[in-house]
Amino acid sequence: MREAQAIVGGRPWADPGDLAQIGGISAAMVAGWMDDPGLEVE
Repeated sequence: MREAQAIVGGRPWADPGDLAQIGGISAAMVAGWMDDPGLEVE
């Protein structure tokens, strides 16, 4: 839950890779999210 709050609280993100700076989120997790065809990044 903390990760979700940090993601929402940090918006807008300049680069999706910056999400890996949040504790509990790794660069590999972010890369996996970016590979998800259902994810829209604005």
